[in-house]
Amino acid sequence: MKKLLSVLLNIRGDFQNLFIFNEYEELTGKSRSGIVTLVVILTITFLALGFAIGGINYLKEKMDDPFTNWVNLEIKQGYRDKVSKIQTELAVDTTKQKFFLNNVGQYNIEFLPFLNFDNGEEYNLRLRTLEMDDNLLKEILSEKKGNVVTGYTYSGEGEVDIERCGLIIKESSLRSLGYEDIEAVKRIPVKIESFVIYPEITAVVRELPNLVDLVVTPHFYVLLNEAFETTNFINISSSNKLEVISTEQDKDKLQKDIMSSLMKYRPASTDVREIELIEGETQNIVTLYFSDYFKYEIKDSIVSELESNSDLDYTRYSPWECNTSRFYNISDPYYLSFNFDQLDKVRDFKNHMWDKYSVEISMDQVEQKENFALVSRLTGFISIILFGFSILSIIFYVNSLLRTHLEKIKMNLGTLKAFGLNNSFLINSYLKIIVTFIGISIVIALIICSVWDLIEARIFENSYFDIFNLKILLAVVVIVLTALLTSQRTISKTLLKTPGDLIYNR
Repeated sequence: MKKLLSVLLNIRGDFQNLFIFNEYEELTGKSRSGIVTLVVILTITFLALGFAIGGINYLKEKMDDPFTNWVNLEIKQGYRDKVSKIQTELAVDTTKQKFFLNNVGQYNIEFLPFLNFDNGEEYNLRLRTLEMDDNLLKEILSEKKGNVVTGYTYSGEGEVDIERCGLIIKESSLRSLGYEDIEAVKRIPVKIESFVIYPEITAVVRELPNLVDLVVTPHFYVLLNEAFETTNFINISSSNKLEVISTEQDKDKLQKDIMSSLMKYRPASTDVREIELIEGETQNIVTLYFSDYFKYEIKDSIVSELESNSDLDYTRYSPWECNTSRFYNISDPYYLSFNFDQLDKVRDFKNHMWDKYSVEISMDQVEQKENFALVSRLTGFISIILFGFSILSIIFYVNSLLRTHLEKIKMNLGTLKAFGLNNSFLINSYLKIIVTFIGISIVIALIICSVWDLIEARIFENSYFDIFNLKILLAVVVIVLTALLTSQRTISKTLLKTPGDLIYNR
């Protein structure tokens, strides 16, 4: 250990080596009480800093999280005509900078019926629209946030690359539909009027905003709600083709059963293809071709006849088209959402909306955002005070210990100076002693804090302690440099005296 310290501290010569280690033993005491006390002070300091830094990082993460950084505005009938003016003004860069506003979005919230996997019954799930370039969507799918259970994750670079007609659904909501193996689910049935469609699942996530069950793009939302004659999402014109879906795996059995079950509307031919709804499990889609063209209302009668005459289970399958003639957006939104980079100007924004547009934003939302920003600032301020107090404690302790020791050995120092030992040698040697003293204490304190970090991570689900941080390294550097500077001043003040003054305590 001594050899390693000699190399690290660049100790030259046997005399300096003997002097430094003897003085180190005297300074720390036989029971190493000096080391123990400094380790306790440093451990408390690093624990306080670790919790403060971890807390600040958590708050910053939440502050940067659009789940937290947005204010919603329900568009009431009284100011529906002002929405376009609000969006136009808030799209200007100077206005955004004034309120630290990131972007303005619009969305709708509605219920959509899904079919339960176990019993086939309809379950209404709450959906929200979310534009593909919205920061909130990036946050939901962020790879770093860990919100995605399975499916597409956003790397953080470029734009989000997802299907416009996919579903982003909560894990708990998917389980409520009777699915257990979440990662295996590829498509789920959605009921639209008398049709059932099977859109793909883009991602399964843990949490979604506004307490919704799933998120869809505005384009898909419009296709689901607008008249099919307008969007051509589902072809409801007369045709000679009908499709049904069945869990029966035997294709030949399916074709024979359909031919024998349909007497009034006998198809001219059939064709079977597979669709994978759950990974590793397929269902068969049977396409029935007729000699005559039927309206889609008649096709419901054909499916009813098939179901009543057959022992197999059939459901009408509805082919649909996501990439229609154009991409749709919501023309009459129910809500506006305001995403902020910082929350400091939320109240100013609330006042601006009232003064200019007579639009009232919920005070509860504003106060929540302000309190959040205030707590973040207070946490940072308190951590700085704690660190400053800790540095003062360390400096006071080290200097008190050093001053007491130097007073104790004044006569020895005077004798050494009288025999020709210069001040630079003594100052250099004592600074190396201080570095050793503080360095060993810091290492022990960091080891204790690291052990606590491991214990806390196992005990608590959410850990707000962060010891492995560049700020801790910076704190160590500041502690060492500050202690060295003040120690040098203390040592120099003592050694400025003449050998006679030191020997005779003058």
